[in-house]
Amino acid sequence: MAPEMSTGGVALTPSIALVGGGRLGAELSHPCDSNIYLVHDGGEGVLIDAGCGLGSADVLANADAAVPGVRISTIIVTHAHADHAAGAASLAAATGAVVVATAHVGAVLDATDTTPSGLAGAKAQGIYPEEVAFTPVAPQIVADGHEVTVGRLSITLLLTEGHADGHLTALVRDADGTVSACTGDLVFAEGRAALLDDSPETDLTRWEASVRRIAAEAPTRLLPGHGTPVLRRGREHLARALDRLDRGIEPIRLIDPDVRPRRDRP
Repeated sequence: MAPEMSTGGVALTPSIALVGGGRLGAELSHPCDSNIYLVHDGGEGVLIDAGCGLGSADVLANADAAVPGVRISTIIVTHAHADHAAGAASLAAATGAVVVATAHVGAVLDATDTTPSGLAGAKAQGIYPEEVAFTPVAPQIVADGHEVTVGRLSITLLLTEGHADGHLTALVRDADGTVSACTGDLVFAEGRAALLDDSPETDLTRWEASVRRIAAEAPTRLLPGHGTPVLRRGREHLARALDRLDRGIEPIRLIDPDVRPRRDRP
């Protein structure tokens, strides 16, 4: 089905809407926001990712426009980078939702150790304005395979590292068995990747294993943390990334299209 534009937000499927996104996406909320998805059963909803915190009011308005009266019960944070995670506290405060993350990401969210967010370095590079900050929030810590249920929908959280440590991919299974993979910053449309040259957490070998794991789930839809949501033939987009690796070259970067030999091979 073709995406349907609401007052704010885009209905991608009967149970998934795009309610946030910044300059690398649909510009539905703050320019520094990642894509933010609302998975819902018409009454209860789960947000996948939280944005940078400066666009939280827009995210909530978009969610209510897409699904009037929706009650957001859970916020899943895929990883600790500020464009996905810094908005968790404000969204949780506004909705009463439980924030869900891995232990590695949880240490950033509750301010035990904010170093993995990379926020200070990103601000120094001019990526984020000074106003972006982490307000502490205590998350529910989950592990690989954790299940979240929304009505007749099932969301399985898989540990998919390679872009960042503690990274989760959310697999949404519709009642008819159709799988949507909300991949955070693991992999994007066309099999693109965000392999960070200055991050100690980026690891191509683990990235490949994570993408192969998602591909094995045969998702119809690929809903990434930035850029275009893929509503059909999601497996083909994953195959493009894996084909390049099999040929000894890295996947195309999300922003930089230069061809690079695999960093994990001599």
